Amino acid sequence: MACFLLHRLAAITLTAAAAAAQSPAPGDTQWSPDRFVEYVLGNAPIVISAGHGGSLQPGWIPDRTYGTFAKDTRTLELAREFAAHLEQRFALRPHLVLFHLHRDKVDVNRDIVEGAQGQPLAIAAYQAFHQAIVTARTTAQNQWGFGFYFDLHGHGHHEGWIELGYTLTSSQLALPDQTLASPTYVAQSTIRSAGSLPSVWFPGLLRGPTSLGGHLQAGGWNSVPSPVNPHPNGGNYFNGGYNVANYGSLLGGSVDGVQIEAPWSVRSSLAVRGPFAARVGSWLDLFFSALRNTSLANGTRLTLMAGDRVASETGGTAELVLRRSGDLSMARIALLRYTGTATAGVDYVPPGSVHTFAVGQSELRLPIRVLDDPLDEGDEVIEVALVGSTDIGAQSRVELLVRDDERGEGAELWLPLATATGTTTPDVSGRGRHGTL
Repeated sequence: MACFLLHRLAAITLTAAAAAAQSPAPGDTQWSPDRFVEYVLGNAPIVISAGHGGSLQPGWIPDRTYGTFAKDTRTLELAREFAAHLEQRFALRPHLVLFHLHRDKVDVNRDIVEGAQGQPLAIAAYQAFHQAIVTARTTAQNQWGFGFYFDLHGHGHHEGWIELGYTLTSSQLALPDQTLASPTYVAQSTIRSAGSLPSVWFPGLLRGPTSLGGHLQAGGWNSVPSPVNPHPNGGNYFNGGYNVANYGSLLGGSVDGVQIEAPWSVRSSLAVRGPFAARVGSWLDLFFSALRNTSLANGTRLTLMAGDRVASETGGTAELVLRRSGDLSMARIALLRYTGTATAGVDYVPPGSVHTFAVGQSELRLPIRVLDDPLDEGDEVIEVALVGSTDIGAQSRVELLVRDDERGEGAELWLPLATATGTTTPDVSGRGRHGTL
């Protein structure tokens, strides 16, 4: 029996190590083959997309001949900064999907017929964008059981308000609350999942004081729908397009969604994008706490840092620091993935891919011994990332530097700036002429 258990544990460890070597890590960026779609993987129940902010107009993709062509300027920047704020707020990474082709070439917020207009390269880019959102949405729902999807756009309407699209029309929003509370209208919205919860008053979720519009309005951003503007009242309003209709909860599932149409006043510069992103983030925190019984910011976290990030081939050792927070009453496994320009077993000895926290243990320190070789190959990098868990914190990857000791031989002075610490840069020529920055 002991022998069986030993073999079984060894098999589990080997399987976990193999999984770690192949698993994507939160923060990894996956590009489509044509480099038009950028997908930054997340581990939070949040998906953000921006499909109309791209600038690329390659001549080998014909221009679309009908539809809408205006670019939503600076919505890619808004999406990145919104994702960065949420990462800081929750210490988890949202999924981020960006489209870099200009809308003249492809419109990813329409069906494929209008969006790609029969052009094979346009179709490939269109499909890659939507597949990335499907992957992100599925991952969020599988990991958390719920989620929220934001599709970010820009508008130039003279009202200048923030338009929040839930696929309910202007005339539907003009209905009285008692009518709008009907399951018929809940089922036609992209917040169908949350709106169907027993404790939820749907008109309040849509436009009450605790709604996204209400939260923005209270912060000084004029919005529709909201308590101040329960419906557009004849004004310009985008009620949500193809993306939010497909990737919110309108068609099922528990990932709710909204199309945010931002006026120029909230996307023109970092000075205005930052506060807007923070305001939406604070509402999302309230939404998850109230309706999904989850406070993302207060969950357990597994993080990875470098205790010593630089090591020389001449007997050097770098160090990784694994930490966990929250409930320590159970043992747990952490999986590490190693990549980079340095080669495991040739340039360094990895401490392994599978590490176990004992009961009550919150920190593991893992030395990485660097191996010497006679090659003049320059400094190399070891990239280490946490993988395989939903509670991986935003600090989940490090880069360690393997300093080549051959590079400085024969030189009168060699000061590699990458190895600087504080105000000092060591001279690796062996002559001790260290520099001061």
